[in-house]
Amino acid sequence: MVLSDIMEQIKHPRVQRILELIKTSGSALVIKIHENISDLTKLAVEAADNAKFLSTLERHLRTISDGSLSSTITALPSLVDGMRMVWTVSRHYNRDERMLPLMERVRFHVACRVKEKVKPSDLLVSNDLDLVKEKVQQSKILLESWRRSYMSTKELMEEMGNSQRRWEFDRILLFEQTDYMASTCGDLLTIIDSVNDFKSFFSPDLLAITGEKDDVNQIVSCMDGMTNAIVTCNFDVFDISNKTKWQAAMQDFHNGVASIEISARAFIERAFQQLRSSKVAFEFLVNLASVKSRTGIHRLVEERFKDVLDRYESELEEAKSLYTKYKEHPPLCRRYQKTPGIVACVHDIYLRAKSTVVLFQKHGDILTTPRGERVKRKYLSFAKEVDLFKEKTFIEWTVRVKNDAQDGLRRPILKRNDDSIIETNFSNQLRITIAEGMQFNSLGYTISESLVHLVLQQKIYDE
Repeated sequence: MVLSDIMEQIKHPRVQRILELIKTSGSALVIKIHENISDLTKLAVEAADNAKFLSTLERHLRTISDGSLSSTITALPSLVDGMRMVWTVSRHYNRDERMLPLMERVRFHVACRVKEKVKPSDLLVSNDLDLVKEKVQQSKILLESWRRSYMSTKELMEEMGNSQRRWEFDRILLFEQTDYMASTCGDLLTIIDSVNDFKSFFSPDLLAITGEKDDVNQIVSCMDGMTNAIVTCNFDVFDISNKTKWQAAMQDFHNGVASIEISARAFIERAFQQLRSSKVAFEFLVNLASVKSRTGIHRLVEERFKDVLDRYESELEEAKSLYTKYKEHPPLCRRYQKTPGIVACVHDIYLRAKSTVVLFQKHGDILTTPRGERVKRKYLSFAKEVDLFKEKTFIEWTVRVKNDAQDGLRRPILKRNDDSIIETNFSNQLRITIAEGMQFNSLGYTISESLVHLVLQQKIYDE
């Protein structure tokens, strides 16, 4: 613009008349004036040519200067390709000393955009770490896209052959700062992921599962202190001159993470040991597995599933011992007859073993492992033995009470004694038989029709 205005002023008629007068006077200034005008003309032509080519980049440059991170990521490859076209076609912008400063300014604006959007202090003041993480991820992609776009253009130039000029500029000047900033963004993402993982794991849900409030609060406090030390550091984390300080801060952070993971492992071990049954332990581990956590903690939770199988196997052996002990002489509930009491007792022992296996089947594939398959075979063997015993006991009972039921139906419901007092004609044995039948019916067994009639007959009498 300045050169164009100067050239317009030189072409003005008054200026031209003055130049003619100076030439006519034979002044020594004529040669110097013409040299200066010639230089200005060359510079104006070059400036006009540069403005014409650089105007093709204006839209992308505005996006990098004022646009969002996502739009800048989209615009950057097109901008670098546009600079390649300018460098190839332009008569004046095809020198390294012209193109390199332009690329430096692009690199400067990219770095400034990242510094504007990403601030470590956001990790403390923001309640939405996912939003902060998204900004850091986009910033990292933008910084990496700057180098990637340059290298893609270089490869394109090389594929075009020897007729094309080499696309090679000072990479340290162009990428050292942005590469370091991309690495720092990666470190910030590591911090965010660690904080998110620990906060998700040591959540109110974990308190509800374990009830260990003091231990959880202590670990969360350590995590907060570790994060504060990072985000309140008194230096620019994106400045490469502070690289040593940032590396030391990240090393302290990683040491803190390792310490928290050790505490978390000890916490899980302690909480697991306090669980008294395989069923409760399995539910505890399922709840822990559903909570997002770091890889090391998640792996520890998965390892504990093997211990659940070991515990269940020992419980299954205990169930077998109880079955053997009580299948002949069970502890009976009040008013429970012996035979249905035996069936109810062994059935209850079986249900306790079954409920845990059903829980295993609902969650995960714990029974599909070699260890799980072995435990499942033991359970199926025990279940089959219990079913056969219950069926055998019921069949023997039905055979025994068949004649009693038929005999009871043939008897009159009431009889009159010598003193004209009405009495029941149900014997004590018949009452026991009826009680057994009703108890078997409550257990899900189908009793014979004759016994059903006998039960109804007694109800009629009682009424």
